[in-house]
Amino acid sequence: MTNFQRQAGRYFHSSGSPATIAIIAINALTFLIFAFGGQFLAHAMVLVTAGGLSRPWTFLTWPLFSPEPVGLLFGAIWAIWCLGSLERSWGTTSLVVFYLAVNTIAAISMFVGSSILGVSGSLLGIMAGVAAPTVAWATINKREVVMMMGVAPIPAPWLAIITMVFLWYWAGPSQGSPVLGFFPLAGCAAAYWYANRGRFVVRGWTGRRTRTSGKGKLRMTTLENVEGLQPKSPLAKLKARQEQRKLEDLWRRSTSDDHDDGPTRR
Repeated sequence: MTNFQRQAGRYFHSSGSPATIAIIAINALTFLIFAFGGQFLAHAMVLVTAGGLSRPWTFLTWPLFSPEPVGLLFGAIWAIWCLGSLERSWGTTSLVVFYLAVNTIAAISMFVGSSILGVSGSLLGIMAGVAAPTVAWATINKREVVMMMGVAPIPAPWLAIITMVFLWYWAGPSQGSPVLGFFPLAGCAAAYWYANRGRFVVRGWTGRRTRTSGKGKLRMTTLENVEGLQPKSPLAKLKARQEQRKLEDLWRRSTSDDHDDGPTRR
């Protein structure tokens, strides 16, 4: 293993967002292969609704193929910022499952819409693939303000709306069917649900359980249990005793003052 490979491996694992880097790297690799004559990738990875059932794997692979350099560049920058933030917050496994799930939902919805409307459409590219995660990020960080291109401040909710408009236009009007563009927004809706509520439901399903009387129960802390908690550190115990003595002294003084209020009236 060369020194470059070691350094790249260390950066990959220490970045906190290895899945995000992998998604960008796969898009960059497919772009290079396509640019140097690998035209077969377009047929192998792009979701084309007219033949979607004959290539079911494209429901997963479409956000990993970016044939245009501008889309790849801006999509990579956006992914580093948005996907990287989500991955560092949720963890790599959760981010990968989420990314594949919301984009598969978008692909299935677009395929269904294409069948209903009787028109054909396609999905591809990292820019469209980051749309649903952007909605999730904006839902979680709804009070944040993003400086677009370092100039225009955009509140997070407006960023989500702009992203959905972009996805609608790219999947609909730019391909000749404005109505079809609404169907991939199902992925954005799924991302909004997950960020707003679904991730807490999933945590409830996969939360740690402790055994009590042979049955798994969620670990909970009641007010009674809090009162019985004792500090484990010797310094913490000493400080707790000192605080307790101060409270006892204050209690004694207050009770003695109540008994010595002065002469009683006759």
